[in-house]
Amino acid sequence: MKTRVISAAVALALLVPCLVVWDTKAAEAIVGLVMAIGLFEFVRMATPDNLKSVVPLWLAGGGIYASALYWPQQGLHGAVVLAVALLLCWALFFTETVEAGFQTAGKLLFGLGWVVVLGLHIPLLTTQWGMPYAVLLLLIVFAGDTGAYFVGRALGKRKLFERVSPKKTWEGVFGGLAASVLITVLFAQQKLPELEVVHCVVMALLVGSAGVTGDLIESMVKRACKVKDSGSIMPGHGGALDRVDSLLMGAPVMYLYLKHIAF
Repeated sequence: MKTRVISAAVALALLVPCLVVWDTKAAEAIVGLVMAIGLFEFVRMATPDNLKSVVPLWLAGGGIYASALYWPQQGLHGAVVLAVALLLCWALFFTETVEAGFQTAGKLLFGLGWVVVLGLHIPLLTTQWGMPYAVLLLLIVFAGDTGAYFVGRALGKRKLFERVSPKKTWEGVFGGLAASVLITVLFAQQKLPELEVVHCVVMALLVGSAGVTGDLIESMVKRACKVKDSGSIMPGHGGALDRVDSLLMGAPVMYLYLKHIAF
């Protein structure tokens, strides 16, 4: 427990000034770094006998990430096509058997979509709506995690999805969603007055639910790969993917809600 607290304190000490003081470029750089670490963790879990696969995955992910942020109209389509082609060619020419190539292709494309395509919506929130919305995303997810943990420990009885995550309960999920709604309404009243209460509630429920799904997806990946944590970058907390799994699903949901419903 002491190790977990120290790691969390260090992470917050680094993160909070970035969110409060730095601009969107800093957020883009931080998210890009976390993505790169996450892709390495994914390759180490999914293809431990072929760690060199991280190189084409970095190239593919970096191309899509840069295009989405800086050339969305001109270059994003081409970047996606080149990224998919690169990973398929890597699986074809740099694996020993056709079975291994097919499995590697599927795993690398899964990692690209999961970590990069979903994750790039985090900096897109800052570029299109400003840093407060990125802060709100973090608050929704972290409040949901905290609420689910304490309510689940105190009242949890009905299992949510036992074969994937044995400890999660429906009571914990509902407690986490309640915490997400509360923090969203309170934060919006202070920092985002343009966001109506009804949108706060609906968006918090959708993003919170997506966060739970993201956590389950990572649990599925880890169970399939037979690992406890995605990495060890944060002692007591696991790897980068262990910390951002909920954000990966929550960010695109929040982005789409703001873009097509709230405004």
